Amino acid sequence: MIHSKRDRTQSFRFSLWMFSLILNLAFWLLLRLLPAEATYTLRGFWSILALPCFGLLTLIISWLALKKLPATSLSKTWQSLIYLLHFPALLFLPFYLMGFWLGIFAGFIGPDLMREYVSPSGQRSITIERQGIICKHEVYLNRFLVMQRVGSFRIGTAKCRRSASAAITWKADETAIEWQYSDRRGIISLPDN
Repeated sequence: MIHSKRDRTQSFRFSLWMFSLILNLAFWLLLRLLPAEATYTLRGFWSILALPCFGLLTLIISWLALKKLPATSLSKTWQSLIYLLHFPALLFLPFYLMGFWLGIFAGFIGPDLMREYVSPSGQRSITIERQGIICKHEVYLNRFLVMQRVGSFRIGTAKCRRSASAAITWKADETAIEWQYSDRRGIISLPDN
């Protein structure tokens, strides 16, 4: 049986809003299930950029799907249900994305807040991410495309200057790093490969 062009268009619209609903569900699950203290994350700035990029894709697909929904043969009840299921994302995602961009422009988020340190042998490397103005530094062991969180330290309790960073020294066997900032210091052990 040969399908008409209208049937293919209806099928495309049906699959587009179904795909949109799946994207919405995946975004909300990732937002809820990815804790800020996750052990593994994507390497470098992608660890911060991945979820907003996925949110933007979800918003665009949802908008396209809902724009084509009135032209489908679905009843008004089903269309209303689809609009209702998309409502939280269409309400929240623009605010989420605006907050992300404001964080970048205000200097609380950005690739310049991450610094990579390579061991003397060149076999291992760590990334240290400075967390905004709260003087907290997260330490990650780089593992190909991902980073493993191995510890954190604070270089002070007051508001941090943007240029504030600790001096990092690798231990001879490269199983730990020592950090020092003014009169504060500490050691963070690194897991074996």
